[in-house]
Amino acid sequence: MATRQNRGIFSIHLFALAMMISLSAWWQSARAQDSAKTAQDSASDAAPIVYERINVTDLAKLSASPGTNVLVEGKISSAKPSSSGKVFIIDFHGASSNGFSAVIFPRALPKIKASLKGDPATILPEKTVEIRGKLQLYRNRPEIVINTPEQLTISASAPPAEAAKPGKP
Repeated sequence: MATRQNRGIFSIHLFALAMMISLSAWWQSARAQDSAKTAQDSASDAAPIVYERINVTDLAKLSASPGTNVLVEGKISSAKPSSSGKVFIIDFHGASSNGFSAVIFPRALPKIKASLKGDPATILPEKTVEIRGKLQLYRNRPEIVINTPEQLTISASAPPAEAAKPGKP
């Protein structure tokens, strides 16, 4: 009887030892992966991001470039919350209904408002801007998600709309 109990206890100890070894191996693997990711992030932080410049009206090039870092330039036609209110959408002149748009999710909107010193819905329409970021397709429509104010630049060199029309006094 004592032998049977000893075998049971031995089995439990053996199982516990195997679990500890497995956990230790997993922990070391997780730490190694984390260290590799940290090293990769540090390396990517050191290298500057190169953006491909694309005009907002070039739908073919925009649609063919998902996953790449792009700088899209164009004149904003509207900037407003979506009908659901879950996202702020920026649309552009010359972009078709399935053309490029930029979006701002609620978590980033306060930072964008602070950077613009006001509401993007009133400040951005009719402004010429540059938007930087990773291009993605949402429902087959090219877009950039704006997460930080640095991704959105209002072009200072763009002439006012009235001055750009010939024949105006």
